[in-house]
Amino acid sequence: MATEWTPDLTLNHDLLDPQHVELFRLLDEVGAAAEGDAGGLPGAVTRFADALVAHVATEERVMAETLYPDRARHKTSHDLLAADVLGLEAELARGGPSPKLIEVARRRLPDWLRYHTRVNDVPLGEFLARRGPNPTPIERREGTRKPS
Repeated sequence: MATEWTPDLTLNHDLLDPQHVELFRLLDEVGAAAEGDAGGLPGAVTRFADALVAHVATEERVMAETLYPDRARHKTSHDLLAADVLGLEAELARGGPSPKLIEVARRRLPDWLRYHTRVNDVPLGEFLARRGPNPTPIERREGTRKPS
């Protein structure tokens, strides 16, 4: 089951969109490992988890620096996903791939990522777009916005 990035998930944000595309690419690797050689599943989940943790930290900094009004609910959603992914990673380390864990990797994580991006991140992108081209402090530090 492929986990594909689709245009409806675009935020039109120079910092967050490439990270989202990378998360979907890594999650596709998780799905491929789950459907093929499940021995590669722990490494694929770890790569996804590492990218997810880094992305969530970036997104939460952007939300804090822009005073995004829905950031508390959005952060709760991040916390739930991170707990699921880190729990999956720990279970794989303890017992290896099981049918239940393979199903989580193949179905639950892709469904969750698509849902979260559409329901939580797209509104964040709309909020950021309404703010105009002024970069946040994090964007200035990372040089991701081009001057107008």
